[in-house]
Amino acid sequence: MSDENEQIAEGLYLYRRPDSPVWQARIKGPDGWGRFSTGETDKAKAKTAAIKRMGKVEGLGEAGKSLKTPRFKAVAQLYIEQLDALEKAGSKKAIHGHYRMFLRKWITPFFGEKRIDKIDHETMLEWEAWRLKENDGKKHSKSTVNAFNVVLREVFAIARRKKWINVDQIPELKNNGRKTEARDWFEGEEKKQLMTALQSYMNTGHTSKTKAMRTLLYYYVRIMLASGVRPGAEIEGLQWQHVDLRAKSVSGKPYVKLTITKGKTKKVREVVARIDAKVFEEIAKFTGHTKKADYVFTLPDGERPHRWSDCFHDLLVIANLKFDNTGNARTLYSLRHTYCTESLIAETAVEDVAANMGTSIKMISDFYSKLKATHKADQLMRTKPEELADRMTVSTLDEWM
Repeated sequence: MSDENEQIAEGLYLYRRPDSPVWQARIKGPDGWGRFSTGETDKAKAKTAAIKRMGKVEGLGEAGKSLKTPRFKAVAQLYIEQLDALEKAGSKKAIHGHYRMFLRKWITPFFGEKRIDKIDHETMLEWEAWRLKENDGKKHSKSTVNAFNVVLREVFAIARRKKWINVDQIPELKNNGRKTEARDWFEGEEKKQLMTALQSYMNTGHTSKTKAMRTLLYYYVRIMLASGVRPGAEIEGLQWQHVDLRAKSVSGKPYVKLTITKGKTKKVREVVARIDAKVFEEIAKFTGHTKKADYVFTLPDGERPHRWSDCFHDLLVIANLKFDNTGNARTLYSLRHTYCTESLIAETAVEDVAANMGTSIKMISDFYSKLKATHKADQLMRTKPEELADRMTVSTLDEWM
């Protein structure tokens, strides 16, 4: 065998490319062949480096680890594929959309090119400093950092199952986030600012599909503000058979009733939406998909969009509403918090709000929390729907909301 390609041990070859003076090595590890540079131009030194590496590889085999350690972004992609599989199996959760967004915006940009086995405590400290800088000097809340940690644990768990790392190589994931003092919601003037920006935003976009997505976002936001339903599965799972535009309260007052069949609680519940029925009629006219089994939030071409969080984030940046006045970062959940806060300010009973939102609040009565929304319509409808029908249009509805 020539000097340019030589076997120096079983499962270990030394070679040099014609266009490089540096010696390379091919080595057989526990999961197949791998290649690496010895970093040496002197052949004797290259042999020594290759043999040392061979010893490490044998150690990897004894420890049950893999030779081919990937970069973080490759393992993160496996996690994305894991989420895709859950979605196809019908096990999608609303939080999964946030995990994807956090991975794309706050985790992979920093860790992406780093080898998964080289991420340690020092790396985590560097990431924390990087996040602070990228987030305009504001610390993420504890709940957000907790979500970051959930994603990182899943990525490291995949790496461990693939034998790219051992359990003792997984860095400690601490939560040094900022304690949230109050929910991030849109106060009166801020909500008007949001709706004004949204009306402009829905008319922009480089493609017809982008414009259609932004138009649907307009209705997505309005329905969330009017009902307090959760973003994700609850609102996106609404089909036309779940929308009753002619519902009547116990006293006979008309209102819009939504039946929530998917989401966090996995319980079917009826929701009072403080919104004019004409809004849903506009959606039906825009999408053209109005069969009972059709989803309310469907693009005119029949596709169901999923990247609502990203679209809403872009809107918040344009509207200069990314953070509330206490520094809390706003998300789609801020719309739900706004509904809740405004309802309580309007002196709607806590138990009534909890029942409509499908959530629990300390010390609320089990009796009130289990009542159907129909029996709570009188309390939840602060303004008479029959009066609204006479004077409200799409433009004036924004002011009322």
